[in-house]
Amino acid sequence: LGRALEKFEAFLDTDFSAGDHVTVADFKLWEELDKSRIIEPGCLDAHPRLAAFMERIQSLPRIAEYMASPSYIERPINNPHAQFK
Repeated sequence: LGRALEKFEAFLDTDFSAGDHVTVADFKLWEELDKSRIIEPGCLDAHPRLAAFMERIQSLPRIAEYMASPSYIERPINNPHAQFK
């Protein structure tokens, strides 16, 4: 996981993955990084750009509203066939 995160850290030199505006790619990247945080807590600690990216996505008004609502569930992730819970 460490080497992959290093590559994403180097790639993410703007606020979002495709520049200064959020795109659908950012939501997929956020989802993958969020899963990584759940599977390996603290994995983003050495990656300040990725941690800041996560905060930017979570701070988008509609995302923040959703995450604060009863509709948001942190787990389970993936699907019923996931090997971790």
